[in-house]
Amino acid sequence: MIKNKKKCTTKTVKQLKVSPKIIKLGKKLLNKKASKEQSPQIEESEEDTPSWLEDDKRKLSQSLCKSLKSKSPSFLDSEMFAGENLVKLEGGGGLDAQLRRASSAWKLPLCHTHTTKPSMDRKVRAPCILVLTGSALRALEIIRELPSFNNSCRIHKLFSKHIKVEEQSAALNCHLCIAVGTPNRVQKLVDLEALELSSVKVVFLDTKPDAKQREMLTINEIRDDFWSLFNLHLRLNIQNKTTKLCLF
Repeated sequence: MIKNKKKCTTKTVKQLKVSPKIIKLGKKLLNKKASKEQSPQIEESEEDTPSWLEDDKRKLSQSLCKSLKSKSPSFLDSEMFAGENLVKLEGGGGLDAQLRRASSAWKLPLCHTHTTKPSMDRKVRAPCILVLTGSALRALEIIRELPSFNNSCRIHKLFSKHIKVEEQSAALNCHLCIAVGTPNRVQKLVDLEALELSSVKVVFLDTKPDAKQREMLTINEIRDDFWSLFNLHLRLNIQNKTTKLCLF
């Protein structure tokens, strides 16, 4: 009886035939799986990363390394330049139009009228936007490029040329939205408690080259002043995701 059962089972297996539809479906599934395995996942992630973001991260990393005289930034420093901490001005129409669009998109709490009286919801001496550049002349040029903001928000000049620290300290005793200046003078005012950076939402870094094709992040003295200001007064804000960097 057992032998007959074995013969019957063997015969049944040999007689089994696979449907052509099942074979065709199996080939499709195998081809689909193979195409997924061969697709370059790294290239897809690189395509999703904007080119401006890679350029800005590279500029910041190179500038920091030169300031620290290091070959590469530390892991913590690299995390500072992650995509969520960097933003970009977009569109045409000049700096004024770009900043107006950005202030609306980023919901920046900019004021629309001059005032020297303190209010309950805003601090004095605490700008919402800080623009850093390499010289007083370039700072004045940037202010001229922002006529609508200078008329409504009163842009404060924070550089040393022809302006004493005491005069700037007195002028900052009000509600200010935008401040434009050099890293050295900004840090001096912060150290004197004449300027507060805890409310800064965006720090704009000027990358326009001068006549010698140098930028704020590449000129030795100014570069070191910026990273000193960054480490002492901006790093914690960026770590806490309350302040972003924007190279323009």
